[in-house]
Amino acid sequence: MNDILIITGTCGVGKTTLCLSWAKRRQGACIECDEFRGWIKQKELRRADRYQESLLARQACSLAKEYLQLHLDVALDNVWTPKGLKIIKARLSGKARIRVFWLNCSKEENRKRDKGRSPSKVMGGRVDELQAELEAMRWPGYVIKLDTTGQSPARTLEAIEKRF
Repeated sequence: MNDILIITGTCGVGKTTLCLSWAKRRQGACIECDEFRGWIKQKELRRADRYQESLLARQACSLAKEYLQLHLDVALDNVWTPKGLKIIKARLSGKARIRVFWLNCSKEENRKRDKGRSPSKVMGGRVDELQAELEAMRWPGYVIKLDTTGQSPARTLEAIEKRF
């Protein structure tokens, strides 16, 4: 059976880096859901968060099913909320082993990581706002929260692999 890695967390916490590394290690596929947002050119829909996450979850699941049919492990990268995760679990359960990780790090480190991103992706103060929003949500028990403060991507990847 194949594996599906789902990573959520604030902007700049390392979701994409870890998903790409995990997929490369496993010779699998990484679905970067930020790319889906770029396909939408109507500003109202790009900013319609509730609709957008459901749409991204459905798109990610459709693509993941295609990759799973090719016997590839799949990583899904996005700022997922419990609502999006519910859609993904419903659509992909039984098709692969699924592990969901919520990456966190100290506010100082998260801000530093955010500043290190390409200028068009820097979120600035939104990083702290998003972290507060995520912390206020009620998360399902299957979500594994990982503190990556001071951890290299390689070390975090090892912690993730141990849970598969």
